[in-house]
Amino acid sequence: MQEKASYSFAAENDTECNAWIQTLNKVINAAETASNVSMDRIKEETSTPEKSSDKIEHSMHPELQKYNRETDSTLAKSRQEGRQNLFRVYPHMNRCLPEDEEDEEEGDEINVYPSQYRERFMLRLLDFKLKLQFNLGDELKCGNKYCNPEPFFLTFCLYDAKEGRKISEDFHMDPNDPQIKEMIPSDVLHASDRLHTVEGKNSSPDLRGLEESWILAQNRQGVFSVICCHSEVYLFVRIEKVLQGPLSQATDTYLKVGEAGRTAAKQYKQMKQLCNNIGHYRMPFGWAARQLVSSNYGPSELKIYRHEGSKLSEDDVIKHLQDLRKPEKQGKLQEIPATFKISLHKLGVDQPLSNSLTTSLIPVKPFPTPPPDPPAVEIDEFVPDKGHLCDTFDSYKNNLYVYPVCLKYEHQKSFPKARNISCCVEVRDSDEDGALPLKCIYARPEVGVYTTVSSTAVLHHQTMPDFLEEMKIALPIQLTDRHHLLFRFYHVSCEGSKSSIRSSNTSQKKKDSIETPVGYACCPILSSGRVAVGDQNLPVTVNLPPGYLSHELLGGTRGSSGPDLKFVDGGKGIFKIKLHIMSTVYTKDQHLHNFFYHCQKMENSLSTGVDHESLNKLKIVWQTRREVENEDTYLLNNVKMICKPAKDLEETFLLNSVKSLHASDVSTYVKFLPTILNQLFSLLSKTECEDVAVNVVKVLVHIVSEVNTAERIKTLRNYVKYVFKPGHVPRGSKQRTVHEELAKNLTQILQPSMADHLVVTKFLQHSWFFFETLIKSMTTYLVDSDRIKMPRNERFSGDYQFRIERLLQTLAPNITQRHREMPRETKTANLSLANFVKMCFTLMDRGFVFRLISSYLENFGPGDSKTLQECKFDFLRTVCSHEHYVPLSLPLMRKGMIKTFKDIKLEDLKCDYTLSEEYRKQHYLAGLILQELKMALSEPREIRRIAITVLRDQLAKHSFDDRYVSKTQQGRIAALYLPLISILMDQKRHLMDDPMNPSVPPPPVANGDISGSTKGELRSQSGQKTVTFDQRDSKVFAMIAGTGAPVLSSVPDLKNHLSGSNSSLTSSTSSMDKSEKDGSKKSDPVKDKKGDKGHTRALSSGSGTDKGSAPSPKPSSMMLKYQRLDIVEIKDLLLCFLYIIKHLPDDILLGWFNNSSEFDIIDFFSILEVCLTHFKYQGRKKIHDLSIIGDSRKASTMPYSRRSTPSVVSSNFQMRTVSQYGDIPDSPHHGMSSDADAVMKALQEANMTTEIGLIFLDLLSTYCQTFKRNLEHKDGDNSLMRKIFSLYLSFLQTSQSEHLQKHVFAAWRSFIKKFPSVLFRGQASLCGDLCYEVLRCCNSKLYSTRKEACALLYLLMRANFEYTKKKSFTRVHLQVIISVSKLLGDDVGLSNSRFQESLAMVNSYASSDRAMQTKLIFQDNNNGLMAHRRGDGKGRKRGQRPEETWKFLMVGGIWQNTSERKSGFPAEVKDLTKRIRTVLMATAQMREHENDPEMLIDLQNSLAKSYASTPELRKTWLDSMAKIHFRNSNFSEAAHCYIHIAALIAEYLRRRATIPCISGDVLWTEGSFPQGCAAFKTISPNIELEESGIKDDSGMQDVQYTEETMVQFLEQAAQAMEQAERYEILGEIYRLIIPIYEYSRDYERLSTGYSNLAHAYSKVVEVTASGKRLLGKYFRVAFYGQSFFDEEDGKEYLYKEPKVTSLAEICERLEKMYGEKYGRDNVKLIKDSKKVNPAELDTKFAYIQVIHVTPYFEEKELQRRVTEFEKNNNIKRFMFETPFTKNGKAHGEINEQCKRRTILTTSHAFPFVKKRIEIVDRKEMVLTPIEVAIDQMQAKVLDMKEVVNLSRPDSKKLQLRLQGSVSAQVNAGPLAYAQAFLGKDKITAFPIEHVDSLKEVFREFVCVCNDALDLNMTLITTEQKEYHESLCAGFQEIVTKLSELFGEKLLSSNGTIPKRS
Repeated sequence: MQEKASYSFAAENDTECNAWIQTLNKVINAAETASNVSMDRIKEETSTPEKSSDKIEHSMHPELQKYNRETDSTLAKSRQEGRQNLFRVYPHMNRCLPEDEEDEEEGDEINVYPSQYRERFMLRLLDFKLKLQFNLGDELKCGNKYCNPEPFFLTFCLYDAKEGRKISEDFHMDPNDPQIKEMIPSDVLHASDRLHTVEGKNSSPDLRGLEESWILAQNRQGVFSVICCHSEVYLFVRIEKVLQGPLSQATDTYLKVGEAGRTAAKQYKQMKQLCNNIGHYRMPFGWAARQLVSSNYGPSELKIYRHEGSKLSEDDVIKHLQDLRKPEKQGKLQEIPATFKISLHKLGVDQPLSNSLTTSLIPVKPFPTPPPDPPAVEIDEFVPDKGHLCDTFDSYKNNLYVYPVCLKYEHQKSFPKARNISCCVEVRDSDEDGALPLKCIYARPEVGVYTTVSSTAVLHHQTMPDFLEEMKIALPIQLTDRHHLLFRFYHVSCEGSKSSIRSSNTSQKKKDSIETPVGYACCPILSSGRVAVGDQNLPVTVNLPPGYLSHELLGGTRGSSGPDLKFVDGGKGIFKIKLHIMSTVYTKDQHLHNFFYHCQKMENSLSTGVDHESLNKLKIVWQTRREVENEDTYLLNNVKMICKPAKDLEETFLLNSVKSLHASDVSTYVKFLPTILNQLFSLLSKTECEDVAVNVVKVLVHIVSEVNTAERIKTLRNYVKYVFKPGHVPRGSKQRTVHEELAKNLTQILQPSMADHLVVTKFLQHSWFFFETLIKSMTTYLVDSDRIKMPRNERFSGDYQFRIERLLQTLAPNITQRHREMPRETKTANLSLANFVKMCFTLMDRGFVFRLISSYLENFGPGDSKTLQECKFDFLRTVCSHEHYVPLSLPLMRKGMIKTFKDIKLEDLKCDYTLSEEYRKQHYLAGLILQELKMALSEPREIRRIAITVLRDQLAKHSFDDRYVSKTQQGRIAALYLPLISILMDQKRHLMDDPMNPSVPPPPVANGDISGSTKGELRSQSGQKTVTFDQRDSKVFAMIAGTGAPVLSSVPDLKNHLSGSNSSLTSSTSSMDKSEKDGSKKSDPVKDKKGDKGHTRALSSGSGTDKGSAPSPKPSSMMLKYQRLDIVEIKDLLLCFLYIIKHLPDDILLGWFNNSSEFDIIDFFSILEVCLTHFKYQGRKKIHDLSIIGDSRKASTMPYSRRSTPSVVSSNFQMRTVSQYGDIPDSPHHGMSSDADAVMKALQEANMTTEIGLIFLDLLSTYCQTFKRNLEHKDGDNSLMRKIFSLYLSFLQTSQSEHLQKHVFAAWRSFIKKFPSVLFRGQASLCGDLCYEVLRCCNSKLYSTRKEACALLYLLMRANFEYTKKKSFTRVHLQVIISVSKLLGDDVGLSNSRFQESLAMVNSYASSDRAMQTKLIFQDNNNGLMAHRRGDGKGRKRGQRPEETWKFLMVGGIWQNTSERKSGFPAEVKDLTKRIRTVLMATAQMREHENDPEMLIDLQNSLAKSYASTPELRKTWLDSMAKIHFRNSNFSEAAHCYIHIAALIAEYLRRRATIPCISGDVLWTEGSFPQGCAAFKTISPNIELEESGIKDDSGMQDVQYTEETMVQFLEQAAQAMEQAERYEILGEIYRLIIPIYEYSRDYERLSTGYSNLAHAYSKVVEVTASGKRLLGKYFRVAFYGQSFFDEEDGKEYLYKEPKVTSLAEICERLEKMYGEKYGRDNVKLIKDSKKVNPAELDTKFAYIQVIHVTPYFEEKELQRRVTEFEKNNNIKRFMFETPFTKNGKAHGEINEQCKRRTILTTSHAFPFVKKRIEIVDRKEMVLTPIEVAIDQMQAKVLDMKEVVNLSRPDSKKLQLRLQGSVSAQVNAGPLAYAQAFLGKDKITAFPIEHVDSLKEVFREFVCVCNDALDLNMTLITTEQKEYHESLCAGFQEIVTKLSELFGEKLLSSNGTIPKRS
């Protein structure tokens, strides 16, 4: 024997060596175990498909081979492909980020102070040419060059004609050619600058390297900005020229152009002379204007209008502009011929400009030198001082605008000539002799960039000139009291300038003859320390000696005379100017100026002595305060201040200056915002005076409020974010920080004792600013001091933490107590506080922050108003949005990492799976969210929705967090929210609340919550409210802070336990007593089942409390009304639930299953059912329609039914809100959305449905695989299996995506492999439901669905066949037939072609599956070998069939002797498909006759009869017939269908007592019904005939009927009978029902039953008395025409029609119905009752004969059938009569008239399960004329008796009967019969018995007529007396004539009938 091979294993260490040994031992033990397995087990495994060999697998159909290789692991892996994020595909999620949360990208330029939106316009000068052109070429001897004959000066600006003011500064442009500019000598233009320039001293501002020539380029551009742009904003152009003389003289030359060349040359020469002398003096020439806003931007041409000589003021300009829009005014303006072209372009908002300069000529952005493009100068806009229009200064600007307005020289006597007046302005810094003006005035382009002197235009011969000039001055940064504006006035002589040419050599005398000084004015720039602005009226002096500023009238101190000054007009203010400042350095607000002044003094103060300068300023300060305080009071207060020490006095001044900031205008705050805030925060940290600090905070609150009111909130945010930086605090210094002082003083202003309502209101509204400032200061402090590296609990002092706590404790009551009067402000403060607390997690000790959260939430509780609840959840949402929320919540299991789910014990279930106290201690933030959610579910809908949204959004953030993308990380996060499962299980009843039932459901018993609730109580209005603690446990919070070791076992109790409510929805109501709980347990059907071994019934997570759990809370004193959850709320909650179960690790979830009770698990899976229902895909078309009209749904939920769909109704959707899921809307989707939105929503819902399906399949697969044995208990007859099965089945019941469908069918294949005993040995209903849905999928329009369904159906048959050891698949066979019948009966509409294709596919699988064509027979090894040896020499055993072949097969390592025999499986499959096709053919016929209700019912009835041996199939078709009858309102027939079903069940119950089940070991004897269907014969004789034919075959074992089932159908029958008005039959029905009620002691249903009977019998009394009940009409219908009616040809039927259907109506219905079927022209009706000979009919037509028939009764039968109901119930014989005469005519004389009576008998009695019954017998009777007379008179007598005997006489009916019998007009009828047959000459011609019968009938006739007349006498009124007498007369006539014929007196004198002897 060959030696066994040996192997060597190498290990690096002992651990690896031990691992090898352990592994090898496992292999050896496994091999030994396999060899010891019993033979039967090996055979069973060999026959199992999933254990088949490769040979067997390859013998299968190719499509099935891949299915055979499927395992749970491969299926689970395939389901993980292409998974979606739940929240990404959830349609109701809001995916729009708030604008304030959008961070700037790194590298972006940050606009710290965003300016207000302005419309910007770029101005360029294109051309300026007057019509009068001078040929400069003649002068220069260089050809032709035409240009203007003199220089012109253009000034552009903007005016608002609507507001009546100038809104921009001036922009000067030079339109002149260089040669024309040279007409003005440089000496003239720059004379003042050269005169006032000292070498080495330059007073002009720095040009920052820019070339002056570039700045003054002729093609430079102006950029105008307008913040309030409208149609009345004008671009105004002022055109000036060199001073020439009168305006008319200057303009006439251009208006009246004669000989252009000569005129131009003359003008040129004249102006050249003037330019040489007075070229620097200008005069007005004309103006132009255009609307700024235009539809056509770009090049445009302007008209130039002549300037009026005396109208040069700003008001005149405004008037001109306003008149431009008036055609009548515009026509009066004199136009100067010219070509004036400009280009005006509108710029984009962010359109960049190259080479752009600010209004102070500072580059906006750096650009290269030299610049490539001409400059673009920004023109300053004069924005009104309104906060919402102003911008915060963000670039240097320090300009003063001086506007000389007017000079009133009409009364001056100081100067002989003062008419052509020019005002020259200078800026000086001294009044000493020889002082020079500063070169800081912005000059015109022809002069330069800056100049020392700027002059106004000259108005010729005006002693009261109005000026329109604007002088723009660049102020020095440092201004003193000596800086002032000096105005010089000159009289300019035009004539003198013409007579001489000015040059540098011109004598002073000549100059003086041209320019004569006529006065001086002076205006100090600073007034009381600030720049003087506004209108000023200045005195004018004749002389100007040195030291003039010291004079009192020129700005000197009061009482100071100064030098000797002579004033014009007595020193009156005859010169008016206007000053306007645009400065970032100086403010025109006196209050702000004072504040800055005192702050500067405080910072510069180095000594503690008395500040005498402050004392000297006391008077000045007092003057400035007169506007805000009473003079005497203020002076008295300041006098008292003098007595104080200097330090206190300065603090008092500082305090007053701080307080005075409240009086500043909001525009001042906006402009100087960063400077003011920086100074205030600096003062806050430096001041030692508490009053100053408190008032600084108050001013801060006021400023922030005002700035926010001015819509500058973004500026405030940017200030905190980018600008605010507190001063550096050196380490170890005692200097106070901003955050410490701010927290302290905020607490001060919020305290109730000091609170100012207005200040508190403003703070609440804008608290975010202060909390963000606190965070910024804290952060800066930690970074600058390096304390950021210290442990968190050492970073800030305990004093600061105390201040923060105080601040929060002081702020909280302001929020909770003021929320009603200030809801918006309190919400804002709450949110700001939440953001502050959230940021504290990053900076401070996290345990301290938790204390802050707990302390704050103490102020809220159940029953709070909506505003407070919103505040609470906004706070929670914000705090929990911290970036480290997950680590803060400690996502750890209680005992660390677990190995298997069995390691999870019940203790863990209490601590980690429920909302226990310990859970909330360890996972504080997550516990807060869940706890508040649980409490909110008992609140109104608005609050509830907020709580749900908080949780939903929190989970969404987890799912999108790219830091936690791995499966393990998401699993640990999901484990944080495990208690949500128990919360939702508590709310299961409300999640499945029926929207049609408005009643509030009873509170459920706590389910899934071990701990119950905590020690705290729910307060009603005040008291403890939520989770609180005062002192943290160091270990827990050290771990949260990241400084301690993890706590894996248990968490020590906190000093103050986490308190609050952990109750379920019932917490606010009184708790259930023990008896109620016991009662609820008894009523649980699952628990009542004995011996159910499912899951271990451990302590339910909702029952009782453990020692470690807190006691239940006391009920709240306030009852909260429960409102049903709406659809969006339910979806949001379910979405959270789905997220958890999707990501939860299997071991954790299985641990929950393993330790939970069966009831909890069923509840869990019930929630899954709710998920499937609510997230069912509705289809793209429906979603699109709902999106277009508004997918709005009421607060409704679905009924608890696995096949129900959520009701969708039109309502007002709350966004969101869906919201829809918003509102939802939540996302919440709004009405009138676009088609693209609808398509997107459809895609989202489709993906959502698919993802949820995959989640469920994962979960179900895991559960089934782990707890397989529990599910197989009692062969699946347990609640858990039913629930699991229904969940699996729901996937087949609804339409799924192809992607999901593939996995659904794979899951079902796995289910069939796992649980064959459940499907093939347990209850047949499970297998039947599966077959039904699979067959429905076989009819799908999608080929992929049909293909998968066929494969699944085949594998189901195959599994059943193998389960019975290859004997048969009876169960699947029967259930398939039943399911096909159900599908056809439910009008599913099986497509013949698609379904036939599916059947062919199943047959293909069976015929090609070679493994199933033989069956393997195992034999004992020894016997087999011996038998083989005893073979017949042909390789066969003795007695072996020829088709058997014996083989040896290796099974489990042992050779086994086997035999192969042909299997009957393919044949059975083929037989099954054949039977299905038979049913389909019948169904095709039904579809052909779907518009023929009678034929359709006949076909279904024939199918039902064919399944008499199969109760379930017969019941299916009868049920289908009942539905059709209900649709057609045939209630009697529908009722009988239900009665037949009940009788079928009764017969089944009778026979079940004697039929053993298929296993043969148990006899079913319980619940039998001994009477069977015979008990129903009193209801209808048809029942026993139809339902007694049930056969005892094997199919009965799959039917599970009970007496309760029978009762249900009887109850339905009773309801239908009541609708049919057949009340009498209800008694017979309830005779069958009531004994069963009594036996089961169901007294409630007994009471209902007897009530129904009482009602029915009262209706019987009612309809009998009224006689108004109509139970139907009957018609005999015969069909003729073989080519049309086929088998129906020649057949006769009795039709039952409703109530009073006439012959014409049924004829019309049948003609229309068959006319549509065969063609209207091919159908003919036979309306007479003659006998039809088919041979005489035309075969081209379809003939229908309709005859009205009546029920026929024998006389004896009539004695039993007394009432109208009895005459219309259970009747099967009918008659109709045909009149004829012996001569062949239908009608003749009375004595010739005969009648043929035809009696028809039907196969079944009416009413029946169908409304037409075939006629099976026909008899005819011929009546002779006398018999006809007897019959007619008997009918009259019966009719009259019926009326007379009514319990309630009917006068109308009575009189109609009398009129037809005794009236004189018609009494010939009865008399005619008497005279024809009873006359003396005729009586002998008829049989004596007939004569006697006729006489007796007449006697009865007379008697009943007499009674009728007597009755009528009692009923008539006075008006009918005459009518009654006529009736009596007619009656007497009849009686008289009859008496004569009879030879006897028929009526005595007293009106009685005499007795005959």
